[in-house]
Amino acid sequence: MLAARSRGNPQKERQGWTEAREWYQQSVEAWQHITNPGVITSAGFEVGDPTEVSKQLAVCKAALGKMKSSPFATVGSEALSSSKALQ
Repeated sequence: MLAARSRGNPQKERQGWTEAREWYQQSVEAWQHITNPGVITSAGFEVGDPTEVSKQLAVCKAALGKMKSSPFATVGSEALSSSKALQ
């Protein structure tokens, strides 16, 4: 994630988490239109996991929430660790 590579620069880190949150939000909204998601496409490709997408969205929101509490704070390793644990 861009946010992980931007540690030490609060503005870039916030931008990375915001961008990730927006993409995950779009993905969650797309998954809501699929009534019976499969695990493989008709072409044989693995399909993403809507539950995983929701978890990653929550990680992004939590990281941004921590950043709002202190305008100069960086998220640190605990959010990144929870993000990696969810992958």
